[in-house]
Amino acid sequence: MINKRFKIKELGSAKHLLGMKVTQLDSCVLLTQTQYIEDTLTKYGCQDLFFF
Repeated sequence: MINKRFKIKELGSAKHLLGMKVTQLDSCVLLTQTQYIEDTLTKYGCQDLFFF
């Protein structure tokens, strides 16, 4: 096991990973980049655009 070779600390379930939001459901794990998209739109002054 990896914990025999490295010192590992249990931190609980991941909420964010590599800039993505992690949502754990019963049958799957969802990774979303909503915050990244919102930050990028704001950076370029496009936060008020309407997409459908």
